[in-house]
Amino acid sequence: MQGSHTHIPETTYIPRGYIVAAILSMLFMVPLFLVPALALLLLLLLLLLLLLLTAIELSLGGSSPYTSTDNTNNNKYA
Repeated sequence: MQGSHTHIPETTYIPRGYIVAAILSMLFMVPLFLVPALALLLLLLLLLLLLLLTAIELSLGGSSPYTSTDNTNNNKYA
């Protein structure tokens, strides 16, 4: 058992300054990546809401751009 008192652990020491720098960089980088993702999500949500409202209006008998509601010329060929 000679030399067992010279055991070196397999852990590496990370200076505290590097840990603080990593935490601070994450605090600033996460919002920078999160804001564009949330903006895209909000845009998709608004488009989905617009599509849903349009579908509801058309299903309730709303006017369609392909049908005419002009009744002034009903007796054109009479």
